[in-house]
Amino acid sequence: MSGFRQSTFSRHLLWLILTFGVSVTVFVLYATSEKRIDRAHEQRQLSFRLCEELHDSSDDLTRMVRTYVVTGNPLFKKHYQEILDIRNGFAARPKEYEALYWELVLEDDVRPRPADGERVAILERMRRAGFTAQEFARLETAKANSDALSKIEVEAMRLSERGGLDAEAQRRRATLMLYSPEYHHAKAEIMRPIQEVYDSVESRTLAAVHEAEQRALQMLILMFALILILMFVMWRTYRALRDTLGGSVEEVRYRIERIAAGDLARDTASATPKQNTVAAWLLEMQNKLYDGQHEQRQLTKRLAAEKERAQVTLSCIGDAVITTDAQGNVAFMNLVAIRLTGHTLAEAMGQPLTAVFKIIHEATRQTLENPVEKAIRLGKTMVMGSHTVLISRDRTEYNIEDSAAPIFLESGELIGCVLVFHDVTEKHRLLSDVRWQAGHDVLTGLPNRALLADRFDRALLHAQRQEERLVVCLLDLDDFKPVNDLHGHVVGDQLLVEAAERLTALLRAEDTVARMGGDEFALLLGGVHTLEEARLTLQRLIAAMVEPYFIDGNTIMVSASIGAVVYPDDDADSDTLLRHADQAMYAAKQSGRNRFHFFDVLQDKEIQDTHQQIEELSTSLANHQLRLLYQPKVDMRSGAIAGIEALLRWQHPKRGLLLPSDFLRVAEDTDLIVAIGEWVIEQALHQIAAWREQGKDWLVSVNISARHFRNPDFAEQLKVILKRHREVPPQYLRIEILESVAVKNLEQIRQTILQCQDLGVSFALDDFGTGYSSLSYLKHLPVEVLKIDQSFVRDMLEDREDLALVEAIISLAKVFKCQVIAEGVETVEQGTLLMRLGCDVVQGYAIAHPMPAADVPAWSERYVPEAEWLMWTDLQWPLQDIPLMVAAHEHIKWVESIAAALDNAETRINTDKLLDHHGCRFGEWYDGEGGTRYAHLPEFAQVQAVHMQVHRLGVEVILMRDAGDMVAARGLLSELHACKDSILSELSLLQVALSKAQRGALPQDKRLPKS
Repeated sequence: MSGFRQSTFSRHLLWLILTFGVSVTVFVLYATSEKRIDRAHEQRQLSFRLCEELHDSSDDLTRMVRTYVVTGNPLFKKHYQEILDIRNGFAARPKEYEALYWELVLEDDVRPRPADGERVAILERMRRAGFTAQEFARLETAKANSDALSKIEVEAMRLSERGGLDAEAQRRRATLMLYSPEYHHAKAEIMRPIQEVYDSVESRTLAAVHEAEQRALQMLILMFALILILMFVMWRTYRALRDTLGGSVEEVRYRIERIAAGDLARDTASATPKQNTVAAWLLEMQNKLYDGQHEQRQLTKRLAAEKERAQVTLSCIGDAVITTDAQGNVAFMNLVAIRLTGHTLAEAMGQPLTAVFKIIHEATRQTLENPVEKAIRLGKTMVMGSHTVLISRDRTEYNIEDSAAPIFLESGELIGCVLVFHDVTEKHRLLSDVRWQAGHDVLTGLPNRALLADRFDRALLHAQRQEERLVVCLLDLDDFKPVNDLHGHVVGDQLLVEAAERLTALLRAEDTVARMGGDEFALLLGGVHTLEEARLTLQRLIAAMVEPYFIDGNTIMVSASIGAVVYPDDDADSDTLLRHADQAMYAAKQSGRNRFHFFDVLQDKEIQDTHQQIEELSTSLANHQLRLLYQPKVDMRSGAIAGIEALLRWQHPKRGLLLPSDFLRVAEDTDLIVAIGEWVIEQALHQIAAWREQGKDWLVSVNISARHFRNPDFAEQLKVILKRHREVPPQYLRIEILESVAVKNLEQIRQTILQCQDLGVSFALDDFGTGYSSLSYLKHLPVEVLKIDQSFVRDMLEDREDLALVEAIISLAKVFKCQVIAEGVETVEQGTLLMRLGCDVVQGYAIAHPMPAADVPAWSERYVPEAEWLMWTDLQWPLQDIPLMVAAHEHIKWVESIAAALDNAETRINTDKLLDHHGCRFGEWYDGEGGTRYAHLPEFAQVQAVHMQVHRLGVEVILMRDAGDMVAARGLLSELHACKDSILSELSLLQVALSKAQRGALPQDKRLPKS
């Protein structure tokens, strides 16, 4: 019966597969018929396009020959021949060359559609297109008629080309030939066979489409019939499968899931399945498993009861218990022993106790003798010491205590041993923590003051015995309080931990690092032989402390100030040495932080001097000794004043006028700098108001110190100051902050800037490029102006790295849409180069020196921009021409070196080398880059003669100097300077000529010199 059902299911399954295969085949035939319809339409479109191409090319030939005969323009004759060459396969056919022929050829003979490289005659393309023989014969007739018409057209062109007195009459005859009835009849003879081909292709295509559609319909009907058959076969197959399973698939799966889940209870609610079915076999298996499971449960229950009694007995014992036989092999372990050793009873049973119970000495880490072996050997109880440590299976260590005792029968026979122990790890840990905390800092793990005192005394004794130096240091983290205020104490504590780890990693094992409290650390560096060795160590510590700290997603920058004192150079006790180190650390902070300072008498005097300077500076503020000088900023391209910077000076009663670098440093870390900053802003606003009354609307920039700007209340204080000067629009005030100030506490600085900008005040980032900022800092700082530091501007004509940095900063300012201003411009050449790089606004001695406020209006009236700057007002200097200006600067330096040699008779110069005008830096440029870029301009050739004259005069100056004729030498030097100015003028004219030529300012025939 079972085999009959199985074969029935197989037969139905086979029919199902065959029906599905036939259905797929019919669907493929249907899809093929649909494709055949698409191909017929595509063939029709291709045939029509080729017929149209033959017709349109004939029309284009007519249009070209008529235009040529009327106008005589040879371009149309050229187009006529090109159409014939393309049609006959002698020229490459343009891309997408369908119905459009020479209509897409412009008058200047430019073709918008390039050729695709294929050279195939139109008749050959028609032959490949699949026309019937009759259709192709008609197309050949149309092509032959078109070629015959071309002969008439060629004859007309030849007629129109005849010269002589009757040339115009010949042209009219040629025109009549192209418009005669015979010509039009020949044109019609071309279209007649083409139209016949149109009709033939159309009828042939429709017949093919109709046939394909009929077949597709038949396949579609057959496919629907097969789908119905397939559904019937699937239903019969499902019924055969259900008979084989003895129920539905869900019912069989339900029984399998119950057996797999261990649910073997008899199901009385379900109907009994038919015999010899899968469901019946599963039910039988379930019943058998249920009976076996019941018997197993009864046996397990009896065993569990016995085991429970034993476990309850052992659980009443809080200590670990291990029993062994007389050979020391494990016989039993209670739960506590299993937990502490990490071995289960099954694993340990019969194993030697040493394989399960591994103990070592807490201090020496040496393996201890097993107490069970000793108890069995000696026959008496053995007590373990408090120094015993048990190593568990997972390498966990437990401090344990207790004993091992032998087990004897009444007859005195030794049958084994019992080991009883308990865990005292927590007690040992508490005792160790108490001892450790007495001498260590809890947060960092470093020695504290108490342990430092002990180590300090030992270090002093060791230095005395070994006659070595001991360096005592106090290290304090700079700006640690802002870290706590901004990020919280948790981050601050983590910063201290990382700082302690860096210090420990850098010092030797015999050195001592201790935390004194807060962010202050003490260091004892022994075995130092020279002060240079100590300085190198402190430099490494400073460098390590300034590296960024990455804590909880924050990048924190702090530095360290270190005060150091050397024993026995300073022969004092430990307390005095620490006090002197503290004074040295204070001096390091006063000197600018992020540095170390050694204590000595002179240093102590410096500290006193610093305090005195602070008092004097405070007095100067009260006595109105501070001054503001003003330095204009000028737009070189327009000559307009772009703003004025207020510069602080101290009119010292004894030392005269002092620069900020001479006095502000001592006040940077005091509140005095805040008072000075507010005074500067007040004075600047007063001056802005005074100038506005004179009709001078100038923006004034002021510099604000780091301490002042990092004040959270800075914006509010500025708001109060602005209210006191309501007559001054806030837009006339700009605040300049140093780049190094902006890098620290970035988010606070950003918020302060935004608050001040809401008031109308703008901001500039001063000395840009000298700090540690990155693109991410600049991206988050909403400043309007970047100021290029004067250290880059000063040497950019000589130092290519400085030039590259200036160019990069200007480009960066453009990216962030900031105005860029260059500081410290001292020469016209520097300004010219900056303007050509894209920086038009500059300040420096080339514009004006800082001046009192009263002198600024008069200066502005008489100020005239440099002529060389005005030359480039409407022109742009490409970056490729920067070497020209560098070469001009090298030429100036060469002439200056001759003038310097004239004043110094000891300077020896090789006159033969000096005479070589190719060997100087300017000559190398002229023969190399200059010739490559400018040789086509006549102005370039004019430079060579003057350059040779410069070298000749330079040699004569040196020869006159060596001969002792200084009067003649100085006379020639004046002539040499005139030649230098002439070369510079020629170079300027050279660049003007190139710029105008590139802009198209010069006529076409003057852009390039004649050969």
